[in-house]
Amino acid sequence: MTRAPKNRVRRLFTWLGVYVYPSRKATQNLRENIRRITSLQEASKEVGEIVKELDQLLRGWSDYFIGGKQYGLRAHLDHYCSKRTLMYL
Repeated sequence: MTRAPKNRVRRLFTWLGVYVYPSRKATQNLRENIRRITSLQEASKEVGEIVKELDQLLRGWSDYFIGGKQYGLRAHLDHYCSKRTLMYL
């Protein structure tokens, strides 16, 4: 977990309660989970099931790492998830 600069800690703590950025390992684990869900081995599942699994995974992950400015990372993960989903279809 990365700590916020001292001058921003008080303001962010009152706003969120926590100031957390995803580590490389957390991001890599998310990508592996997306890859596992959208793999060809899961092709027997219906598209609705795959979308439901991805929705649960991405909502949980983004709710946990809600703090901070992560627009670049979220845009990258959105592109990756979209690419994997299109490959599945």
